[in-house]
Amino acid sequence: MSTQAGIDFEAADNARDARLRYRVLRLLNECRSIARPGPWIKDILDSAAGKDRLEDEQHLVKLLIDLDNAGYILVEDKRTRAREDLSLGFIYCSITAEGTRFVSGAAPPDPLIDDGRIVKRN
Repeated sequence: MSTQAGIDFEAADNARDARLRYRVLRLLNECRSIARPGPWIKDILDSAAGKDRLEDEQHLVKLLIDLDNAGYILVEDKRTRAREDLSLGFIYCSITAEGTRFVSGAAPPDPLIDDGRIVKRN
């Protein structure tokens, strides 16, 4: 736990990431008919960032992979060479049926995603 003057930076980063994951889901849900490229997702998130900002490109890659592993989105890896690092330029994303269910509130809350339904206890 990294703290300074009583601030838990790790918890703050985790909360920010949970809010950003929800924003990605809402964004992909709005345009669910086609897969969107990673740079497009980053541009939209950056243009409407508010208080929650991405650290860098790899930060968004990590969030997208988290959502893919949870079954909420499908991340298509378009790399053609094994030695290429995974970056936004090689990623296309689309929301899954489970992701749409989550955004609509039909799926149960998930601690990975802050959609305002999870009540945090002190």
